[in-house]
Amino acid sequence: MRTLKKTARTAKVEGRSWKQNLFTFLRNYRATPHSVTHQAPATLLFNRAINVKLPQSQTVASADPNHQQALDASCKSRQKNKVHFDKRNKAKSSEFKVGDAVLLRNSKKGKLQTPYEHQKYQIVKKKARSMITASNDNRQVTRNSSHFKKFKEKKGETDNPADKEEQPSKQNTNERPKRKTKPAAYFGYKQSDQ
Repeated sequence: MRTLKKTARTAKVEGRSWKQNLFTFLRNYRATPHSVTHQAPATLLFNRAINVKLPQSQTVASADPNHQQALDASCKSRQKNKVHFDKRNKAKSSEFKVGDAVLLRNSKKGKLQTPYEHQKYQIVKKKARSMITASNDNRQVTRNSSHFKKFKEKKGETDNPADKEEQPSKQNTNERPKRKTKPAAYFGYKQSDQ
């Protein structure tokens, strides 16, 4: 990070474009052999050396063909061991089903924002283990199951407005009695006992 900032500052002092200097820096970085692999990242990616103005003390060897075979073999073994890995890490598939009511995690961050949106969504489609498509009246979203939370209705709460009207409204008949107040004596009022 320090070298990127240094490159941008140097470009500004010299009166050149900082973006152009950044591109040059990145190209040179990608052409420099890495200390662990002894190969440049660009050489490993493109399987050829890229032209830069850096001096080359040694010729860069081509990528090892056995390296690619080893990568393929490790990838296959990872796929095979994925089931064991999931069991070992206690990974579970999501508990959501098509038709469930869910809340979507709020993407807007702020101190006054709630963690989940206040609108209710309904799951329309479930793909693989964790991809969920949910929709409401306004929009349809597809996210990972970690972005959703099951919507739990409170007891006595219903979506039907007709049911809400039928319930009698309770007014608090046990109001506390008002206290009789007397003006303070230092205002010159005489207190009369009643």
